[in-house]
Amino acid sequence: MGCARHRADSGEAPPEVASGQVVLVVENHHWNDVVVYLLHDGVADRLGLATAVRTSTFTILARRLGAGGVIQLRGHPVGAPDSHTTETFTVQSGQQIQWTLESDLSRSSVAVF
Repeated sequence: MGCARHRADSGEAPPEVASGQVVLVVENHHWNDVVVYLLHDGVADRLGLATAVRTSTFTILARRLGAGGVIQLRGHPVGAPDSHTTETFTVQSGQQIQWTLESDLSRSSVAVF
């Protein structure tokens, strides 16, 4: 029996949900697992691991998109010396990014919906 009080539920969503999200879907055709990074404002944030020959989904909070939503994605295959970085592109809250990683990473493609 503690004396701490519990706050009543106000019905409002937490700030990170209220401000929006971007969904990143990575279709990995590479034979290695690929570490996925979000690049913005000179910072590289690790999003997670895209398993080999599978589709992985990541949620990016809008506050991680940087100034104006200008970002790049980088994929680094585990145990391989190469990596691939996308061109710079812009996203907004509520959009979805589809990134298809090919076995030859230089042939990979990205689309925003």
